[in-house]
Amino acid sequence: MAIAGLACGAIALVLIWFSVIGLVVAIAGVGLSVIGLTRADQGHADSKVVAGIGLASAAVATLAWLTFFAVAILS
Repeated sequence: MAIAGLACGAIALVLIWFSVIGLVVAIAGVGLSVIGLTRADQGHADSKVVAGIGLASAAVATLAWLTFFAVAILS
């Protein structure tokens, strides 16, 4: 789950510039990364760092998309 979250976060950082699909991928990345972190905390996985990086990149992509959207609405 952590690697999928990281991949979604990285892809979302690119897709936020193009469409709403970037937001969907970013939200999926956040969800998958949280699941990966939970599984790592429970001892079922060893990829806590990967999940953390995935969560950070997906969160940045989500906040960037929301910022761009807000600027587009307000201008």
